[in-house]
Amino acid sequence: MAALPHKSHSQTPADTTWINLIQNFSDWDLKIRYQTLNTNWNNTFQMVGGVLTVDYTGYTNFTGEPFGHACYKVRPFAYYVLKSEYQVWGTQVTGGPSWALQNNGFMLHSQSMASMGLNQDFPMSLEAQLLGPGNGTSTMNLCTPGSAFYNAPTGGTVNLNHCINAVSTPRAAVNTGWQPVSAVVLGDSVIRHYVNSQLVLSYYRTVQYQGNVTGNTIAITNNAPLNQGYITIQAESAPYRFRMMQVANLVGCMTVGNANYKSYLVKHDPNACAITGIHEVEARASMRLTFAGRRVVAQGTGKVKLEAFGMDGKSIGSREGLAPLSWDMPVQTAGIYMVKAVTERGSFQERTAQF
Repeated sequence: MAALPHKSHSQTPADTTWINLIQNFSDWDLKIRYQTLNTNWNNTFQMVGGVLTVDYTGYTNFTGEPFGHACYKVRPFAYYVLKSEYQVWGTQVTGGPSWALQNNGFMLHSQSMASMGLNQDFPMSLEAQLLGPGNGTSTMNLCTPGSAFYNAPTGGTVNLNHCINAVSTPRAAVNTGWQPVSAVVLGDSVIRHYVNSQLVLSYYRTVQYQGNVTGNTIAITNNAPLNQGYITIQAESAPYRFRMMQVANLVGCMTVGNANYKSYLVKHDPNACAITGIHEVEARASMRLTFAGRRVVAQGTGKVKLEAFGMDGKSIGSREGLAPLSWDMPVQTAGIYMVKAVTERGSFQERTAQF
């Protein structure tokens, strides 16, 4: 189990770079029950104009409960903040289970879609349940497919209740309103759910636990730590839209005084503290690199050259121009890569993991 952070921290870090998850549809893997990976049956998942949509207009019924899931496949996360705005819209497809009324969810610490069985209903994960106003239960509840948790940071016994209600809060209207929600996820230490910036649920020491998943082909080991995974959304027979979905990674350099230090981080990664370049501090101050999948963006002003290297030091491509500059790195295989930024005030390097 990861240690609880000793300092307080906001669920919306002001000085971080947020990763936009719904920028490229190609960053997502799709898995619909009974269908092979990335078979978008009945065009269930769509992304138009930066809005990720669960759409049931292509269905006549929900016979057999063909639950769907879409997973941000670029990388798993362990310590992070997730914030989003969702909308319940349209008409529920007929034939869905009664509990699925206006029901969707964020599957936190989710297994990958590629590891799901053909007939598997839900991924092993921790579901931050999203509900519309027509469902009588609160939104941002917790449900536990293939998982469990503890009620306290230390001691006690594992809680095997499948669903735990959050504090009830008002919800945006169907078809017109957008509902803000967020979650602070700190490995297997603590997870907190928020609605309209209000804390509505906290739980601790998340673990794998058999139950509430059928058709899975990977082993679920009771009480094994569940401390990282992918971010996945559901399609359980209710049409949903997501117009904003962003993540702030809370892992990085926590060495005070280092050029890469960020005050909001809660998990130290010494590799993030590496210093290169004589004028690195000045260069970093003038140009900031952000990553979303294979895309790197140099945010600042002036001339900049971006170059990507493998860990063997071999260049795999470059691009130069005036900032802000966006570049899709020609990365073909999974691994760790270095991106060098050469600016008018010096140069620096950032490490990025490509999955």
